[in-house]
Amino acid sequence: MNLGESLLMNAEKFPRKPAIIVDQEVRTYGQLNLRANQLTGRLLEMGVRKGDLVGILSPNSVTWVEALFAILKMGAVVVPVNYRLLHDEILRELNRTPLAALFFTEEYGPVAASCLRTERGILMEGEARNGISSLDSVLHDTTGREPVVDVRGDDLALILFTGGTTGLPKGAMHTHETTIWMTINYMIEYETPRTDHVMLHPYPLFHMSGLVRLISYIRAGATYVTMKSFDADGCLRLIEQHGVTSFIGSSAVFVPMHKLKREKSVDTSSVTNCCATFAFMDNKGRERLRELFPNARVYESYGSTEGGPVSSLRPGQRPREAGSVGRPSIHTRMKIVDEHGEALPPGEVGEIVVKGPHVAIGYYNDPEETKAALKNGWFHTGDMGKLDQEGFLYMVDRKKDMIKTGGENVYSREVEEILLRHPDIEEAAVIGVPHERWGEAIKAIVVRRKGTELSEQEVIDFCRQHMAGYKKPAFVEFSESIPKTPTGGKISKWKLREKHGKTA
Repeated sequence: MNLGESLLMNAEKFPRKPAIIVDQEVRTYGQLNLRANQLTGRLLEMGVRKGDLVGILSPNSVTWVEALFAILKMGAVVVPVNYRLLHDEILRELNRTPLAALFFTEEYGPVAASCLRTERGILMEGEARNGISSLDSVLHDTTGREPVVDVRGDDLALILFTGGTTGLPKGAMHTHETTIWMTINYMIEYETPRTDHVMLHPYPLFHMSGLVRLISYIRAGATYVTMKSFDADGCLRLIEQHGVTSFIGSSAVFVPMHKLKREKSVDTSSVTNCCATFAFMDNKGRERLRELFPNARVYESYGSTEGGPVSSLRPGQRPREAGSVGRPSIHTRMKIVDEHGEALPPGEVGEIVVKGPHVAIGYYNDPEETKAALKNGWFHTGDMGKLDQEGFLYMVDRKKDMIKTGGENVYSREVEEILLRHPDIEEAAVIGVPHERWGEAIKAIVVRRKGTELSEQEVIDFCRQHMAGYKKPAFVEFSESIPKTPTGGKISKWKLREKHGKTA
């Protein structure tokens, strides 16, 4: 089976059932399938063919989902783009994956003009102009017949950007088959979706987290609800309005939702399944969740762009130690290895490596990163952890110095390079510090050049001008020096965390 057939199958079974809801806009399975077919027809008319790369550059919308399935149905490859980046950052990603066509919203017109021919763009809202097709004109001019394309399980389906060891983006490649296996892992481990389930996922669809859940709900004939951008009041209203049964979030959304629920009367009793991800839950966080969703079974998880959900802590499981992210998913093999790739015994800390039919097949046009990450069929996550005697996984550290703030991955080296551009900064290092709402916040440790009077706000404002907002430091601490390792003179991040890594 391929991913496009999942939509067709449920359009035949449930033509009038809501498939996707974004804020207040709804598409039934019948409508979604018809409109996806119409977009497929237009892509074929434009000369896009099976195996070509097609981007989507837009906040969440029903059109985003229509474009996703249009691309999948014709055997082209979906390249979801992080619209929250600055335009230069977006172009850097797209230059690594040459596109045959691009779906985009008006604010990204300059980016579209820089990376492809005008006639290969489809404007997702507004009127057609300057040779660019509009979505409305495309839907009006095409028939909506099912495309006649032989799409197989081992055909490439998705290229999802993630960070590399160099800090540059790299495109994790998933086939129709690896993506389907990810959805199977998800369905089994989190005991959702069933046909009568309704998911609310308040995060961008360009993330693996959003895509796996969206595709899982479409495959099950269930209903998937999301929003253009998160706000706590909007989430609570959608839960009441649509009888949401499943919710995914992190402290970045749980904290403001919990606060708002305590201030106003909101019924969240329909939520019976909740996945807590992006940051690991403490006792205070669990108590907050119980108050927010009193009827929900809570699942905690660990996963990656390359492997999707690879472990889960289910309700009722009681590891011997606190802080576990559960056992490996049903189709996932996992082990902890040393620097030579040799398996370590339970209790010893090493790199987490995983294997299974859901793992990405490599990185697009990047054989060096592929070779470094995939060894003898095992994907090396770059995360450090340990397994106990009962097979429960515990995260210890992030080998790649990645900071996870509000569900977004930020690589310290990228922020450090921006900081060092400032004429008054001599040295700089970035770490993640615990934060109640964001899971982690970005903290910069800065050494001023002699004779300068640089302030914390000046550093933050400088970063805001040169990077996406979520990447800028939330806190700046000035220091006389930055600790180095005894050999090689590299920045000693563990010493920085020991001295500067207090809760924000």
